[in-house]
Amino acid sequence: GILIQVPDAFLRDVVDARLPDAGEYAVGLAFLPTDEAERARVKEQVAQIADEVDLDVLAWREVPVETDTLSPISIGAMPHFEQLIVAGREGQSGIDLDRYTFVLRRRAQHEAGLYFASLSARTVVYKGMLTTMQLKPFFLDLSDERMKAKIAIVHSRFSTNTFPSWPLAQPFRQLAHNGEINTIQGNRNWLSAREGRLSSELLGEFKPLLPIATPGYS
Repeated sequence: GILIQVPDAFLRDVVDARLPDAGEYAVGLAFLPTDEAERARVKEQVAQIADEVDLDVLAWREVPVETDTLSPISIGAMPHFEQLIVAGREGQSGIDLDRYTFVLRRRAQHEAGLYFASLSARTVVYKGMLTTMQLKPFFLDLSDERMKAKIAIVHSRFSTNTFPSWPLAQPFRQLAHNGEINTIQGNRNWLSAREGRLSSELLGEFKPLLPIATPGYS
């Protein structure tokens, strides 16, 4: 996968909505259900959660993909890809807006079962159960001449503790790591034991965001 700076000029050309200034909206790649009815239900839940955390849903954009190079296993497990674009109701930008989208992303995962590869005003992630050479031809956005960014982090890995899946592909939303973490269960236990003490004036009510370390994920 690849993590890049939000490509503002590109999104203004391809998103069917009027976008605020760069940094004042967030975009994220969502791994949605392939069933249309189920997908509509999940989107409704996301809209409800966004409203509750003072975010406006500006648009959903279907992400074009080309599956010719994929294996039957990858295709069989492949979700439906769309980008969600949201904005804060008080003109938040940058990391201030990302605090709101963090809450939306965690609640969407817990309450609607929706996985976001990323949801940020600063960066966007394209990733999947792909080989390194499949990434660019699969996500057609990455071959578009309008796609420009000042930063890019590319990372790939073979699955180690877990079976390969679309959500577990690298990179992460904030950081990529290379190597085996052999103390993972101990780390999870330490974090779980402290979750009852977590709080944040910036993020508000913390209980809907728990658990921080999602069970079954990397």
